[in-house]
Amino acid sequence: LGQPIRLQVRTGKNGRRVFAGSLCQVEEEYFGIVDQDVGNVHIAWEDVVRARVDLLSPLPSKDRQKKRKGKSLRRDVR
Repeated sequence: LGQPIRLQVRTGKNGRRVFAGSLCQVEEEYFGIVDQDVGNVHIAWEDVVRARVDLLSPLPSKDRQKKRKGKSLRRDVR
């Protein structure tokens, strides 16, 4: 809870299919996020096409960034 996430859903909600925000609730059949633009959104697990946790901090040192060249700091969750 509280982690920043980005996800895509099969069917649009509030006129959108992509949401980004903070995970605020997890239930058996759905979860809730606080979207940056829309506010609170409840999404059923079966509607999720793609989701990932945005690992914004801590950033790796410059030496480590050179070794990881081309790799994202985001982790895909499927």
